[in-house]
Amino acid sequence: MKESPKFEDIVGKIERASDEAPERKEGAVSFSEKWASPEEGTEELYALWRDYQRKRSDLAKDYREKRAEPKNEKESPADRARRIRATVAADTKLAPLRTAISSRFKDDQVRSMFENTLERELAEEEKLAPSYDNYLREKQLKDGSEERRLELYSDIFSHREKEADELTLLELADLATRVRVSERSMQRMEREDPELSARLSFERLRTYREQLKKDGFIWTPSREKLFDKILEHLVIVNQNRPLLLYGETGTGKTRLARAVSQRLTDRAPFEVGEEAKTDIRPLLGLRSIDKDKETFVTYGPLGQAVTGKKTSRDAQAGPGGIFYMDEMNGYPPEGLRSLIKQLSGRRAGEEISFAAWAGNSEKLAPEFGFIGSANLPSEKHPDRAELPVEVARELGSLEVDYPPQSAENPELYEMMLAALMDQNERIRVPKSELPPEWKEVVDARTNTKHYEIDADPKAGGTLWRFAEFVAAVQKSYKGEENALTDTLRDASYLRHAVLDPGLVISWLQEYRKSAMRTHESLKGFLATKIGEWGSQKIYPEEDRNLLKKFQEAFQL
Repeated sequence: MKESPKFEDIVGKIERASDEAPERKEGAVSFSEKWASPEEGTEELYALWRDYQRKRSDLAKDYREKRAEPKNEKESPADRARRIRATVAADTKLAPLRTAISSRFKDDQVRSMFENTLERELAEEEKLAPSYDNYLREKQLKDGSEERRLELYSDIFSHREKEADELTLLELADLATRVRVSERSMQRMEREDPELSARLSFERLRTYREQLKKDGFIWTPSREKLFDKILEHLVIVNQNRPLLLYGETGTGKTRLARAVSQRLTDRAPFEVGEEAKTDIRPLLGLRSIDKDKETFVTYGPLGQAVTGKKTSRDAQAGPGGIFYMDEMNGYPPEGLRSLIKQLSGRRAGEEISFAAWAGNSEKLAPEFGFIGSANLPSEKHPDRAELPVEVARELGSLEVDYPPQSAENPELYEMMLAALMDQNERIRVPKSELPPEWKEVVDARTNTKHYEIDADPKAGGTLWRFAEFVAAVQKSYKGEENALTDTLRDASYLRHAVLDPGLVISWLQEYRKSAMRTHESLKGFLATKIGEWGSQKIYPEEDRNLLKKFQEAFQL
């Protein structure tokens, strides 16, 4: 394997980068030339090499575009490329990276471990290539169908003043079938090939990491299903009935609404501030007077989403957009009732007017959509405000739950792994701190053995136990059976404290960016974070005490 062109190419390039490192003064050792163990040095060498490749690529692009010289007609494209490569190679910005790479690559233990790891990974990649290529072909078909489906949905959404034609609806139905067929085929391939399944798990985490970095939101399977239902309401049903996202505190309703708007319209939603909870009229607009004492309307966020204009004087209307209203049940009932009745059922292009517009009327913008959210009253939370009956019956509704976390569907755990993955696609946490623990189970009927994830709260690595801890806290808050129900009965339910997945992800990102670099263990870091969060005085004493019991149960 070491004679393979790919192996020789990678090692050769690292060797050249190492040889190009500037000579350092005798006795001078920088922070970039220190590592705690061969394992750590190997991980850092891989990361530094990836950084070095990115930096060279960015510099080459910079020289081609931003520092472009007058075109030399006598210089061939090949000569220009060689000159740019030489210029990039001489750039002093690469020197610190070369020094860090060189110090590790010239250490016999680090180099040997790096080459052995690289050799093993390339061999696994080569072995997996045929089945992975088949999977990728099927995935490309699925991705193409989904991309075309979203394109059609966006086009229908942008032209909602008219019905979608029959051909478009037939194509959407065909695309939905194609996606289902591809998904079944991909699931079968993953189920039948454990090595392929492991590779695909890594690819999924890489995709999640890219989404988290780009948008701060991860499109996990449960969120994709919610997106499909929201699309159906906004695009296919197309009655402009406001859609209510309801669910417990911290399920991610606001993040979902923002991500849906960005994905469907390529723009953030129009949102409302807290001030509207005392007076709803500024959402629509306010009368303004110019220097000539002529009046016009300056539209508020809802007015802009409805009209596609900033003021009533704008000659051209834009497409409008999604309007998002958080905690709908916190607004003045009379104003909310009037607003929803005015908007519900309106068609794109239809004339609409509000009292706040001082007699002005506008056409409803084609991309207007109304999404609201609320934490509704329940047996456990009877103190929450009800939505007025007249408002509730005008709304479509969709429940948003916490991301699932179980042995069969560890979605939350995968989100956590993605938060720990660095820009070089490595999770630099000891493997013993990450996975669940498997146990051997004997089927008494057939006398056969199989393995399953140990459900004991104390079993598994730190990250798995943390995912299970978060899920147990969320179940407790919802009033569902959890890890402590058998022993504490009714005392196992939290009243006010619950962990938002967004907060949990931010903790893990903080660990990856800072605490991990100081060699603090993941367990120690999470124990501190949970303790600080769970001891806040905003939570009643019963909740604070119960959180300590959850923390003890999961050994965090």
